[in-house]
Amino acid sequence: MKTVLLTLLCASALATTTHAADVPSFKSRLLAATTKHLNFLLDADGSVGALKGKTTEGQSAMGFYFTFEVTRDERYRRAALTLADRV
Repeated sequence: MKTVLLTLLCASALATTTHAADVPSFKSRLLAATTKHLNFLLDADGSVGALKGKTTEGQSAMGFYFTFEVTRDERYRRAALTLADRV
């Protein structure tokens, strides 16, 4: 469900991006929304709370890892590996 909401947010932001000059702004908004969402899933100690279902865990692992690739924040990499091990 949360992945669907994030996808809708991305689609909405993309729909408002009509010029090449808007792309950096779009990327910034997308990264802010993604990191806010993923930080919500992390516990205070950096661990990932329980998620419902293997599909959710797999998709979240990909989201965490893709965000790690952009930000190089090790918390996201650790979360991705933890979730991948659960699947």
